[in-house]
Amino acid sequence: MWIKATQASVSANGTIITVNSGESFASVQPGDAAILGTNPPVEILRTQQAAGGAWQLVLEEGWPYAAVTNGRLRVQPNGGRFAAAMQAMRDVNTYAANTHAAMNAWLSSTAATISVEKADGSSISIPTLHSYTSNWGTAATRDVGTAAGNVMEVGAFGIGSYNKTWYSGMTTVVARWVNVCTATVADGVRTILTLNIGKGFSAGSNGSSSINFISMTGGNNLGSERMLVQGFVMSSNVGVLGIVASDNGNGTYEIWVKLPDYSSVTVNAIGNMNISTKIGVYSDTDPAGFTKPLQLIRNSINTTIDSNGFIKSASPIIKLFADDIDTNAQAAEQQPKFIKNGVGDYTITGTSGLAKEGWWIETPKDSNGNTKVIIQALEEIEQPDGTFNINIKTTEPRYGLDETGRLIGIGDPCDIPAGRWIDIRLQQLPIDTPEEVPAE
Repeated sequence: MWIKATQASVSANGTIITVNSGESFASVQPGDAAILGTNPPVEILRTQQAAGGAWQLVLEEGWPYAAVTNGRLRVQPNGGRFAAAMQAMRDVNTYAANTHAAMNAWLSSTAATISVEKADGSSISIPTLHSYTSNWGTAATRDVGTAAGNVMEVGAFGIGSYNKTWYSGMTTVVARWVNVCTATVADGVRTILTLNIGKGFSAGSNGSSSINFISMTGGNNLGSERMLVQGFVMSSNVGVLGIVASDNGNGTYEIWVKLPDYSSVTVNAIGNMNISTKIGVYSDTDPAGFTKPLQLIRNSINTTIDSNGFIKSASPIIKLFADDIDTNAQAAEQQPKFIKNGVGDYTITGTSGLAKEGWWIETPKDSNGNTKVIIQALEEIEQPDGTFNINIKTTEPRYGLDETGRLIGIGDPCDIPAGRWIDIRLQQLPIDTPEEVPAE
């Protein structure tokens, strides 16, 4: 790009061209050519500024032409700067090629470090990729898939390949059979279908979950051993009434679950199994193949250990001591209160009343089965708020033979012995019917 001034002067044989029109010539470089007026170009040695700030061009040699006053000045850059730019580009290309070679060395070298040249010509030592990966386990270098030696992917051999949640959406309390899915199992392959079953509402606030495992293998050659059903109800609140996997003879099973209303089923398959969903298919009659009901597992949720160490069916349970009561989680929901009226005279308030089915009270006994205290009186009185007060009076046991030869056991009022208690089983609290039917 040319550098120009409208007015510049130089004397004959002079070595300085002075710019009189005020333009800046700071960018002029040694070796550039100055053309003043109509004269041929002369070589510039350097630039300078006069005392007043005017730019001056110092010539390589004296001005060989006649003096010029306020002539037009043009400065033509020579090829030196272009050559320098080209060399800079060559330097950049060289540095890029060296950097690329260094990256290849970093990736492929088995040494701990490599030397990398910096832009200023100095070198720096950096750790290679091998120094980081040499301590990795084999999983980091394996492919993902299902072949031998692969890292197993999601869905391999059926793991994580199927997960479906279903809500019955029924508005009645009548339990119905639900066709959860159809499962086809590869010949001779052991697989597990897991059903997570819960009863509750759309918010899940009243649900108790259970887990049912169906372990089965496909293929006709396995005969009666083809399918094993292991159905476990973890809580009586779930309301699971039955489960059946009906084999059609070729390793394909219809999975049915009988549930009350507002229940949910989540299906997970583990193994080489093809699942096709039939969510929303109902039946009011038992499906073909329903021959084995669920087996109830006794646990701390659905059983209690009474004062004598025996296991009994549980629902809300209150342990009545001489000076206090203790409750399980279900009884605690009723927030019962204890009142001691006197020796052997107790009242429990705020309850749902005694259980109407099964057992409702159990007293402590000695090693011979003799009662430690006699329940002389037991009554429940309904209150205006719908709760029941339970009144219990206990007396000392007296053992002997009356005129008929039977044991007698009514003595003076006494407290329940220390460290022993009376078990009281209450009615289960009713579950409110939800107002909305949960969407599938």
